[in-house]
Amino acid sequence: MTNFITNDDADDLKKRLIQLIQKSEELKFLVGFFYFSGIRELYEGLKSNPDTAIKVLVGLNVDRHNFGLIEFADNEQLSDEEKTYKFFESIKKSLNTENFD
Repeated sequence: MTNFITNDDADDLKKRLIQLIQKSEELKFLVGFFYFSGIRELYEGLKSNPDTAIKVLVGLNVDRHNFGLIEFADNEQLSDEEKTYKFFESIKKSLNTENFD
């Protein structure tokens, strides 16, 4: 089922998103811009339903600090498992640092 939620006449978009997260298996967002600090706003909903898959398709206006997430090739010969681990560690670091707010 496809539903679109806009902020046109919404009383509280944050409250509505938290309600949806608590009851959904998957949510897909199409946004014009995205800040990692926005994930904090959805924390309560995610805490009550940690298996929710969230997918975000971002338009052209990604904040400039997000470019720091781009992974560059290493000279190291890493296994796929090691590369995956390093990638997720870099995402975890970016979500927990003030530089990406």
